[in-house]
Amino acid sequence: MKSTKVALAQRGFVDDEFVKSFANKNIKELITLLQSNVPQERTAAAKILGAKKEKSAIKHLCLALEKEKSLYSKISISNALSNIGEAAIPSLIKLLGKIGNNQHKAPPAKPFRKKSYPLPRDIAARTIIRIGETALPYLEECLIVGSEAQISEAIDAIGHIAFYSKNSRALNALLKCFEKNKDDSLLVWKISQVFQFIKNK
Repeated sequence: MKSTKVALAQRGFVDDEFVKSFANKNIKELITLLQSNVPQERTAAAKILGAKKEKSAIKHLCLALEKEKSLYSKISISNALSNIGEAAIPSLIKLLGKIGNNQHKAPPAKPFRKKSYPLPRDIAARTIIRIGETALPYLEECLIVGSEAQISEAIDAIGHIAFYSKNSRALNALLKCFEKNKDDSLLVWKISQVFQFIKNK
């Protein structure tokens, strides 16, 4: 039991009482705690900054998201950014395709067979989809001006948001992106997947 608690602590797990113990910290102190050597302190700081919807912390939360290794701390940082909402979207779009190595590099050999839309593999994209429809105009712009890696993850985010919100405003932008990148097998597969899922919704 003791080893389990230690393992959870190392992964940044906290309870409500632990978070409350940091409630009197000011914003500057909380931002500093995002760089703490103690994963639980990073988690608590992110939770409070997210609850406060602290826009001044966006840059610091994004920097923390890039380097965070502890599971619960990373989840809390992602949640904080999604709680802050629209103001965090431009900074999150800059991170698309940059964190981790779990993103699709080529079309998969097997099709996705679930009825739900695939959850993006990219953590920045996952954070953006929790913000919701507000993100669509920013993601559409990313299809035009973003790098190939950013475009790839933006397509996933658009597809997920469009599928669950039934908001199809980005379809024209996706069509233009398809025409522009029709020699890119990964982007073609991703855009085709969006159209397939939206059509069958």
